[in-house]
Amino acid sequence: MKTLPPAAIAGAVLRDINETVLPRQTFVAFAHATHWRSEQGGNIHAFAETASDFFDRDPQQASAALFRMQALARLVRQEPLPGWISEADEDGRLLIDERLFAAVAETPLSLRQGRVVFNRDRLLQTAFALGSRTRTRG
Repeated sequence: MKTLPPAAIAGAVLRDINETVLPRQTFVAFAHATHWRSEQGGNIHAFAETASDFFDRDPQQASAALFRMQALARLVRQEPLPGWISEADEDGRLLIDERLFAAVAETPLSLRQGRVVFNRDRLLQTAFALGSRTRTRG
C-alpha cells in the first residue's frame, strides 16, 4: 500500500471540510452552544465536546464545525475583528455578530503553514453579504 505525503492528506482533509455542508442556522446554533469566551479566544476542548454532542449523527459535520471554529479562534487571536466581535463582558463572553458565525459556516478554508485558516477579507466579505444584523452572546 502506498503512503500519501502529509501535504496530500492535508489537502484531502481540507477538501472534505470545505465540501461538508453546514446549514447557516445550524452552525449559528452550534456556535452559541460553544459559549465563546475571550480568554481562550475560543476553547478547542469546549468546541470538540460541543461538536460531538451537537452533530452526534454526523461525524463529518462535527469535524467540519470543529475545524471552522478553530480557524475562527485563530483569526480572532491574530487579528481582532472590530465591529464583528465586541469586548468581553464580565463573564468573559464576547458579543458576536451572527453574520460572522453564518459566514464561518460557508466560507472556504485554506492551509497556511500546515494550519486550517480563513482568509480574513474573504470571511468578512461573506459576512457583509449576509442579511441579518442580529448580534447575540456567543
